[in-house]
Amino acid sequence: MSENQRLFIAAFPPPALRQALHRLAREQHGKLGGRCMPAENLHLTLAFLGDTPLETIPAILELLETRPLPACTLSLDKIGAFHGGIVWAGCEAVPPTLTDWVAELRAGLGLREIAFDNQALCAHVTLLKKAQPTSATITPALEWRIDRARLYVSRATAHGPAYAEANITI
Repeated sequence: MSENQRLFIAAFPPPALRQALHRLAREQHGKLGGRCMPAENLHLTLAFLGDTPLETIPAILELLETRPLPACTLSLDKIGAFHGGIVWAGCEAVPPTLTDWVAELRAGLGLREIAFDNQALCAHVTLLKKAQPTSATITPALEWRIDRARLYVSRATAHGPAYAEANITI
């Protein structure tokens, strides 16, 4: 029987942007309640794989190596909410470079018969959970030059999920 890990492909913001997003999360928390995401967990999910067999990790890493994310800039210019109290920072317009790459990535996963959540890309960083819904503009927008996507594993801890870059030794 194969062991599974909870996997996702994501981009994590650089430290200065991560801190700016965390400040934004704390500001919104003061208005909306809920649970603030820890700064170290702030990320943009590009493909959620869920519980995935460990033996698929080399194929996923090979895909990311042969099809690296081309650099693009996200302009995080709005705050929104999903059903269930998820409050996020996102962008009004997702760069075509990113949407095209995500489509390529997902096609590559499909060719390798690696299951993933095929929901449409809504480029966002989750700030709060279990909060009141909201909609607002981020002024000035937070600019994020993304040039790297990696495979991550999510592990449950007593303090919530912890994320670590996945590799073939996991």
